[in-house]
Amino acid sequence: MDAKMEDTEHSDEGTDLLEDAIYLATLEKFEEEIDYRSVLKLNQDLRAAAKMMSRDEARFNVDLYYQIQKARLASGQQMRSLVDNVEPCLLLEWNHLNLMTQEKNVQKSLLDFASEYRVGKWLLSLHGVGPVISAGCLAHLDVRGRPTAGAFWGFAGLDNRPWNKGEKRPFCADLKRLCFNIGECFIRCKGSEKDMYGKFYAQRKAYEEEKNARLEYREQAEVKAKIVGKTTKAYKFYIEGFLPPGHLHARARRYCVKMFLSHLHHAMYLDYYGKEPPVPYIFTEAAPGTHTHFVEPPNFPLPTEGKTMRDLLGDEIPATETMSSD
Repeated sequence: MDAKMEDTEHSDEGTDLLEDAIYLATLEKFEEEIDYRSVLKLNQDLRAAAKMMSRDEARFNVDLYYQIQKARLASGQQMRSLVDNVEPCLLLEWNHLNLMTQEKNVQKSLLDFASEYRVGKWLLSLHGVGPVISAGCLAHLDVRGRPTAGAFWGFAGLDNRPWNKGEKRPFCADLKRLCFNIGECFIRCKGSEKDMYGKFYAQRKAYEEEKNARLEYREQAEVKAKIVGKTTKAYKFYIEGFLPPGHLHARARRYCVKMFLSHLHHAMYLDYYGKEPPVPYIFTEAAPGTHTHFVEPPNFPLPTEGKTMRDLLGDEIPATETMSSD
């Protein structure tokens, strides 16, 4: 859009003449100076480099992706606000398009990284899992010396281990945020025929709602009632002995994410060690009358082409040296 067109569109809005002059001068500078060139797209050399990213670099790019996405969403909201007020927003449009280009660039680089590995290809085959989540899982999680999925749950902050103020965080905050996004992606996909984990969410939520209706969470509700503000919507549920809908949603979301992490651990362990992981205690020593059973990971077996987890992680080292909270 050129300056003349933009000026014509807003000539009848009674804009101050000085503001018009500044605006036109800004547009002329925008068109003439090379400082306003758009962000360049990824070329073949950069995409080849993305395939060889380290885990640290992949973690940084996953975090960068969400930062850019947040800025892009805010920029879009600002543009809509200015359009509603019939104000010029060409520079915002330019910034918005550049943010979109940056976001797509990072996403493509993470796709190239994840696609290099057999576990990454398997992750990308799952409905609701895209390049950013796949790369984030490969970058954050290390299966070496971790025979069961419980280590993944703990590192993602999903095992409710106690953490007091002033103590070192026992989980990775970035991974916990990633798992939140994973769960919300699964929930949005639960209506699809290809979905698996979203249906786990729906089943678990129905189960949680039944227990809540029978007041089986009364003790938890009483504890929460002493913590939350009395003016909140949640307090009205807690004081009656119930968990609020948002609490039940979070419980069901954690359940489906833990199921996903269990399957991811199974895939990583099999790919790294060349054998099935040990059967969890709960499956071998379950109490009589319980209905605990193993759920096969979807889209198995793993792809045969691509690099292995040993290529990504290297030789086995003590578990205490491979994953640490940020």
